[in-house]
Amino acid sequence: MSKKRMVLISFIIRSSFVLHLLAVCRDEVFFAEVNGEFTCELAEHCYSGVDDRVTFMRMEIIIRSR
Repeated sequence: MSKKRMVLISFIIRSSFVLHLLAVCRDEVFFAEVNGEFTCELAEHCYSGVDDRVTFMRMEIIIRSR
């Protein structure tokens, strides 16, 4: 395998890893915002937090209460 091809493959692998990390970070920030908003709005109604389930088909947000 040529050196240029190895560098290109290495770059593609690193790029996909960085994109994966950005997607995970984006999801975590989104759920932190959702949790913060629900905490402000639903605190008096025994709000306890949110659970998130993310698959490649859909995203589920489960609201927990005490």
